[in-house]
Amino acid sequence: MVDFSFIGKEGVIAQYEDIISMIGYNVARYFKSKNFKNDKLCEMSTKDILLSYINRPDEDPSIWLKSMFDIEFDVELYKNSAVVWQPNWMYFYKVAKAAYENGIKKIYVHTDKHVPMIENYITTFDVPVKYLTGDIKMVLHEHVNYTYLTSSPTNIKKCLEIDTPIAITIFDDYMYLADIVADDTAEKLRKTDKFVSFSGLVSAGLI
Repeated sequence: MVDFSFIGKEGVIAQYEDIISMIGYNVARYFKSKNFKNDKLCEMSTKDILLSYINRPDEDPSIWLKSMFDIEFDVELYKNSAVVWQPNWMYFYKVAKAAYENGIKKIYVHTDKHVPMIENYITTFDVPVKYLTGDIKMVLHEHVNYTYLTSSPTNIKKCLEIDTPIAITIFDDYMYLADIVADDTAEKLRKTDKFVSFSGLVSAGLI
């Protein structure tokens, strides 16, 4: 779990996509429940769909949905979908509660663009959680000494471009993180006043 003992103790910011909600997996599971006419989707179990989603090579879930099941997905068209944005992982529920009990009261989830449904889902946490949007560079620049939880290669690389002291917890469950793990990005971040650690979502379980 996240170490709140020193750097990162001012607050927590968690990426919503794939840390809390696996939006592409939710889409595939929904289409399967509606008997979408795709042989591969019909034949795969929910567990197999989950494993495929975790092991996808591209961060963008729309690429996985198209290549695996020929499902066209534009996230902009699903911002009001309760199904797409429903939480899946227990991890942040546990982290938010632990942080709050350790005196960290500033707890946020984040997406680059505003998603109305997330406003509803943040009320499901046991402690007060708020919602931030906007480019992660600007968000972290304004939140000094926070802990940022992410699995996004795009946002991890953006962290190299800010000089704000932060802690970054990288979730390497997803195959699309392979290059970040392999190319010494963590060491590059540590050279720019960042505390970097790795963690996993799977061990905390699904909701």
